Amino acid sequence: MKNIIALSPMYTEDSNNLKKASLNSSYELNRFNAKWNVPEEFRADVIAVYGEDIYAEIVAEQCNLTLTKPDDNCFQRFRKNLPNVKFHSTIF
Repeated sequence: MKNIIALSPMYTEDSNNLKKASLNSSYELNRFNAKWNVPEEFRADVIAVYGEDIYAEIVAEQCNLTLTKPDDNCFQRFRKNLPNVKFHSTIF
């Protein structure tokens, strides 16, 4: 089984950074040819989705994933537990 993270077809700075960071990891990031339809042969291997809300909902449904919403204070907990890691968040 592969560890695939489905990336939105939209290229953003953060998605490009995730793609670069995955190069030496056990995760494979895939945009699936810039389509919102995950090919059947990959659906069981998708473990996460990164992208816009509607994209995440559509892909999660195809791959039988449950989306969760983090607590409003999740970054505060991360900062407390990981003091040497820099976090940046943007709220739209």
